[in-house]
Amino acid sequence: MIQGLTKFGVLGFSFPALLVAGVVATETRSLFYWPACLLLGVAGVFMVLHGRWRLRSAPADICIVTTLGFASYLVWRDFHSPVISYAREDLFLVLGCGVTYALSATAMSDARLRIAVLWIMAALVIGNLAVSFIHISGHWRFHILPSYLRTIDSHRIGGFFNNPNHLAAFLYMAALLFLGMAILGGLHKGWRLLLGILTLACVLAVPLTVSRGALIGLGAGVSVLTLLSLWLLRRARPHLFLKSVFAVVVFLALAAFSLFSVFSERLDLRFVDGTRWDRDPRTVIWKAALAQYHMNPEMGAGGRMFYSGCITYRSPDSAPWMKDALFAHNEYLQMLADYGWIGLTLAILFVLAHLGNGWRYLRWFVRERLPSKGILPEKNLGFAVGSLAALCALLVHACFEFHFHVPAIALPAAFLFGIMANPGIENPARKPLRLPLVRPLWKLALIASGAWMAWGACTVGRADYCLERAVLSPVKPDADLTRILWLTKGLEIDPLNDALWYDRGLARKEAAAGKTDVLARPILKLAASDLEAARGLNSTDMFMALDLADVYDGLNATEDAERCLRDALRLAPLFMEPRLSVAVHYHRQGRYSEAEQGYLWASDATAGRDDQWIGLYKQLLQDALPR
Repeated sequence: MIQGLTKFGVLGFSFPALLVAGVVATETRSLFYWPACLLLGVAGVFMVLHGRWRLRSAPADICIVTTLGFASYLVWRDFHSPVISYAREDLFLVLGCGVTYALSATAMSDARLRIAVLWIMAALVIGNLAVSFIHISGHWRFHILPSYLRTIDSHRIGGFFNNPNHLAAFLYMAALLFLGMAILGGLHKGWRLLLGILTLACVLAVPLTVSRGALIGLGAGVSVLTLLSLWLLRRARPHLFLKSVFAVVVFLALAAFSLFSVFSERLDLRFVDGTRWDRDPRTVIWKAALAQYHMNPEMGAGGRMFYSGCITYRSPDSAPWMKDALFAHNEYLQMLADYGWIGLTLAILFVLAHLGNGWRYLRWFVRERLPSKGILPEKNLGFAVGSLAALCALLVHACFEFHFHVPAIALPAAFLFGIMANPGIENPARKPLRLPLVRPLWKLALIASGAWMAWGACTVGRADYCLERAVLSPVKPDADLTRILWLTKGLEIDPLNDALWYDRGLARKEAAAGKTDVLARPILKLAASDLEAARGLNSTDMFMALDLADVYDGLNATEDAERCLRDALRLAPLFMEPRLSVAVHYHRQGRYSEAEQGYLWASDATAGRDDQWIGLYKQLLQDALPR
């Protein structure tokens, strides 16, 4: 009875978690990931409480070991990162992926349960395509969540995702898995037809995202799936091999020609007009990531520290109009910058172990399973080939994008890696390698991950909710008070969140604006206290330093203000904002000659440049005139 309830708990929480993550956890920040995090955490705890699971095949120990090593290092590095709020985003995503991976490799290793996940992905595909149809109809800023709009309005579909590149990654990942199951999954003809239609819809939608990296990833995935399918066919039906090769080559050529003909105008916008690869900003972003990596090559700067590193290490070659990258747009360079060569090495070992185990399954299938059964299509085979192709596509696309930082993509990818860890090798001729203490450590890690995720969702997640409520507070006379109340509530839950301290400091700074010195001074003191707390938790944020310097100016704390300005200049040496703040600081003090030099210096900035300095400079000239 108890085991039945725990099994129901595992499935009852994990399936909704994957669905919720696919619908709302479609961006890099954790705000909309917390519901899925809570559900996955509870599912992980139930999974351990269930005790021993009866499995038809066991996950490979080498896969478990590389997973534990890779995940443990990331978790350890996140706990020792300079900025807690940045590292948490990686931490809880890693834990969620770990639980999903464990579910896929054990509790959901039965093909029937994996098919249930397949239908969840099918439902998500249909939902994404439906929202994309709304985008195509002219509502390009439409977002599924009320009060939110897409920030990308460039005639590129996005589905549930804000970033079209991430929608493309999800679509081709689903398409390759569908295609693998349709060809080799041994499903009923009706289900194969449905999967074929969904595959075609995904492939047609990918060009509408106008994602160049996704097209390259899709090409790599289709190549892998084609080669593996032909290799299996040659082993099972050698007399059909040459005919199949000819048919596949003709079909792929026609499909590629058709796609190019239909979408050539859209693709030209990205491949030819003004945004060619030789003009792509990724090259200068990669330089910044390498510069951050060289500051601590072994362990990197810490979890998601490229948030600040993209500003501090911005390349002088960057165009003045280029926005802050936030991510390296290359998962391998991101790993180097944030976690050093140790993290990248462990990541490579993790990937190689799982892809190698998937290949080991295919070899076992053609050497042992196929001769004994004589049947090629099989559910486990379809999942294995589809997962291999999808993962290869994601890994190639990762050279140009950061989709593994998005829960809606990272969690399904973790599920596919779980399939690679346990693709379904039953009664192999050679006894598999078994390592001591692997499974007890895995169970311990799983229950710790589940409990930590549930705690994080109930604390850090609630604090994030308070922060978002403060940000979305309606504009009205008491808006500052409403913001402060929400931020104070969030800080009572999570005092380690620097964004809460920072936003409350800004709210108090804004509340002091326009008041007399007598009334403003006590409010500014409170604002300074909040901003100092924020800087104590995050000393890498340029804007925190600038706002604190502004408050210090209001309190006539000149030395403290200049110290903050020096920090801001060190954190953002190429940006206009700290230079302009220096000029304004001198302007307030009546040091007009130094202020003039500051304004002219700000005009020469190569990043964050705008025309704001011109109006301030004109005001300086007026103030400097003799009266």
